[in-house]
Amino acid sequence: MAEGEIGIEDILGEIRTVMLSIPCPYCGKIPNKPIKPGMEVHCSACGHFYTVEKTLNETTKDALKKIIDQVLQKYDRKLEDFGENMANTFISYADQTIREIRGFYEKNRQLPTKSDIEELLSNSTNMIMNTIASHIEALQKRLGEEHAGIKLEIKRVGEQVISIKGLLKPIIDLVKELPRPPHPSLTLPKEIRLTYKDDRGQIREFSLPKGEIIIGRDPYSFEIQARTPKEILNLGIFDATISRKHIKILFNGKNIYIEDLKSKNGTHINGEKLEPHKKYIVKDGDEILLGALDSKLKVKFLY
Repeated sequence: MAEGEIGIEDILGEIRTVMLSIPCPYCGKIPNKPIKPGMEVHCSACGHFYTVEKTLNETTKDALKKIIDQVLQKYDRKLEDFGENMANTFISYADQTIREIRGFYEKNRQLPTKSDIEELLSNSTNMIMNTIASHIEALQKRLGEEHAGIKLEIKRVGEQVISIKGLLKPIIDLVKELPRPPHPSLTLPKEIRLTYKDDRGQIREFSLPKGEIIIGRDPYSFEIQARTPKEILNLGIFDATISRKHIKILFNGKNIYIEDLKSKNGTHINGEKLEPHKKYIVKDGDEILLGALDSKLKVKFLY
């Protein structure tokens, strides 16, 4: 890349790479060398000790911002320079990256490779690149001669944008005007599934139907069930700490809401305990913890 140029795909790639290096979940400092499972790291910036599991489960939004600021240092820029919507896009992408790494790690007990995470995030990356390219081209067409002299290169393979490169300042000025974050959460998923590990250690999943579903234990066998008005699905998890009617999930075709039905041992989303009879929106990658024996369901959106 020539001096003074920037590539949107390069920034997204660097975000994926630094998240794989397992930054500090508290201050966002990127380690000098990648952290491996089993290691306990002493962060030289904030003094906290952390592990792979800590980063994958406890990284804060503030830490994500600091991580992206470090990525952008090579361009002598900060996250705020890109405007609110583009900044939110980078943050959402980093958050989704860490959720995909966590899902891969939980399933395989090892961290993904660069190519693994690139494949897992391909839909998100493609949507971001296509949306930004469409916005820039529409903006250039509307502004006409004002942007005629800007050196900007958008490359496509078929209908997919694979590269957006240009001089640093003009590119940043253009993406600042993005009307909203080009992120998959703005597009309705084709299907939503709940994935989990049963008592035999097998990864299983089921699709959420539109409407209400109650998750709770069978009063006779203590097996967790997902109940709709039409069917009862036995999940293969036996947990006496889960209430008969533990949570209600509502999928209206657009959003998923979860409500704890005043269960005995509570419900958590990503470590946060839910208040009984209060509806919470659930997002792609969220982890739902039921009861007191670590019974977990993970939300997965398919686009």
